[in-house]
Amino acid sequence: MRKAQMVLLSFRVTNFRSVRDSGWIDAGDVSALIGTNESGKTNLLIPLWKLHPAKNGEIKLMADAPRKDFNTYRQMKPKPIFIAARFEMSDALAREVASLAKASTESVKRVEISRNFDGEYYITFPDAVPSKTISKNDVEGALKAARDELNGLSEVDAADTTLKAASLASIDNALTELGEEAQLIIGPEAVKSLRASKNTP
Repeated sequence: MRKAQMVLLSFRVTNFRSVRDSGWIDAGDVSALIGTNESGKTNLLIPLWKLHPAKNGEIKLMADAPRKDFNTYRQMKPKPIFIAARFEMSDALAREVASLAKASTESVKRVEISRNFDGEYYITFPDAVPSKTISKNDVEGALKAARDELNGLSEVDAADTTLKAASLASIDNALTELGEEAQLIIGPEAVKSLRASKNTP
């Protein structure tokens, strides 16, 4: 038997028919929904099916949105998400995705897929760490744009003149410090420091 490429870990239904927010529901090898008739069990499973239906399964806003919200949802762009599901990839698939994303296998092994009432999909990796590498050219371009914007401003009084001069000096210092490096590794503290320098008279 072929091993599944992705295994469902949990799912969450929001604003679908009678379900406002199911919260995250764990899914194991064997799962059961127990409740009385008309208690909403089907309205928890249909969204999961509509996440990726084999056939039919089209989203019908009039039938699938909460009745009292239909007119509101019809006007919204983008429309609300109604299903989100978390999966764990097989090792082979995780390695393939990691190679494409230039990330570690562990950071992409868990994936969250959601869908909204427009049928649009959103894919996120909860364990992925955002890159802290910013190219020198991007930083340099942002600093030069800020310098040009400041140069285009008119001073009203002496305080404005002093602040503008100090800000331009800070930007010029930052540009000088870029040096000949091909890349900069900028963490949150460095970004805060740079922002502070721009606002210090």
